[in-house]
Order: sequence, then C-alpha cells, then structure tokens
Amino acid sequence: AGAEGFSESEVDRMNGAFQRFKDPDSPEIHKDELKMVLSHLGYSQIDPDQVKDMADNITTFPALEKPDFMSFMEKHAEFERHRFKEIFERYDADGSGYLDTEELITFLTSLGFTPLRSMVKEALDMVDLDGNGTLDFEEVVVLMHVYKHSEGFTLAQIQEISSIFANIHEESNVVSPPGRQPTMPADKLSDLLVTFFGPASAKNATALTSEMA
Repeated sequence: AGAEGFSESEVDRMNGAFQRFKDPDSPEIHKDELKMVLSHLGYSQIDPDQVKDMADNITTFPALEKPDFMSFMEKHAEFERHRFKEIFERYDADGSGYLDTEELITFLTSLGFTPLRSMVKEALDMVDLDGNGTLDFEEVVVLMHVYKHSEGFTLAQIQEISSIFANIHEESNVVSPPGRQPTMPADKLSDLLVTFFGPASAKNATALTSEMA
C-alpha cells in the first residue's frame, strides 16, 4: 500500500521523515505531526484544514500507521498538483500555456520560495524538455520536484556543500551503520555552515548547532 506515483528517492525521503516524526514509542505518526512532515519534505502548499481532512478521511484514529501515512502522502501530492495548476494558470500572464523565466520567478515566489535567478536558469535548462526556453505545466511539475530536492541550491552549491560535509565526516571518524547515509556530529554543523556561507553566518550557525546538539 502507498508510494504510488513516487520515485524511489522520494519514497526513501518519506520513510526517513516518518521515522523522524513518528512517536518514538509507537510504530505510528500522530496527525499533529503531518504539517511538520510536509514542511520537512519541502512541500509549499500546506493547508492545515486540508491536512486534517485528508488524514481524517484515511483513519478516525489520532495517529497513522505506515501504510496510512503513505496513502496520506499520495493524497497530499495530488492536492498540491491541483494547487500548482491553479497558480500556474494565474501567472501564465499571456495565456500561452507556458511560463517564461520572469513568469517562473513570480510563480516560485508566490509559492513561498526565494528563487535565485541562477537556480531558476539551471532548473529550466534541466527540465525544459522541448528546449524552447519556457515551461508548460508538466515541466513545471518536474521543476518543483527538482527544486524540492535541491532546496533551491544550484548544482555547484550542492557539490560544494557535499564536499565540505564529506571532509568533516572523514575528519570526525564517524562510522555509519550499514545501509545508512554518512553522518557527521551535530556539533560540527556550525563548521559546515560557516565554511559555506562565510563568517557572517557564525552567530546563526552556533545557535542552530546548540538547538540540535
């Protein structure tokens, strides 16, 4: 049950989110945690009333087991797609059925993102399947998947962060369990953030590290 219409990497991320937000003493996740799960997974269209209705339609119990959780994710993905379609049509200023770069930036901003022009151009190049410099709705849906997974960073920035992470992981001599992604100590997070974002981020980096440690 569940996972229909999702890629393997998306299912992996959902499984990780379920483990992170579920009740530690139970194999279930409380309905109150679902908004946090969606935000964690990068969803921008989170309507609290809609989230509650979807979850209540799946089960009347206050918590969802794993199959119910995956069913909820399917329903929310469908809801978000419909919401994207409505917003797409609103920002397709010339009614062409396509968004150009400027319309795309306005579209992303309306969804609560702060898009970098370089990221938009890179994502556009990646998902513009017909190469006409604009995106139709299906291509925009693909773009949103790319944007969610990259958190708005360009490929070069992701590679730089990955390199810094790998160095800290290696220096920390952290041994990850078999089959698990490499990790680094929480107290090293500020080192990564300052290395990538520069000294100006030191105060926020230290505060975030203290919160996570």
